[in-house]
Amino acid sequence: MISLKKYLVYKAPLSNVNTVYNNRYAARDISLDDLENDEWLKEDKRSLLKLIESGHLGVVIFDKEKQTVAARAFIALNGKKPNHIPKVPKEVAWLHYAAVKKECRGQGLQNVMTVFLIQFIRKLNSKLDIYIDTGEDNMPSRINQNKLGLIENGVYTVLKIGTQRLPFGYIQFGFWNKKRKHPALFR
Repeated sequence: MISLKKYLVYKAPLSNVNTVYNNRYAARDISLDDLENDEWLKEDKRSLLKLIESGHLGVVIFDKEKQTVAARAFIALNGKKPNHIPKVPKEVAWLHYAAVKKECRGQGLQNVMTVFLIQFIRKLNSKLDIYIDTGEDNMPSRINQNKLGLIENGVYTVLKIGTQRLPFGYIQFGFWNKKRKHPALFR
């Protein structure tokens, strides 16, 4: 299998991002109880557990009214990188593997999650560069990242040969053109 994919990269500004607040939701670490008991997270338990075991920080947005997880995301820190990106600079944080539960979409939870993660990272280290990427065709994500005031930071093109299920038959190459403009949101 051969695939070529483009990821649009955004960078969090050093100043505050546009604040989003919704007191119905709380952000917290993903727990093992979440992976065992939340039906939505259980669907992807193996992948989520693998990320946690490899040192990625997992965070959920918890719906306090329904007592369920509504969204999740991960932070790659300390030299870690998302699986879909071949190489990242040292001393950065990369937000990845974010998702909002289908029935919770359209409520601004991606923005709540992104703002929380950026603020959390800034408390850990205010000087870290923070990046997030999305697919070229993921219009809701792109619109939200623009609303938050994230800065376009080029396009990361990734060539994959093989499948990760066969580690010895899998190769991934990438090139991050930090100056390449993102395609227009609406054509």
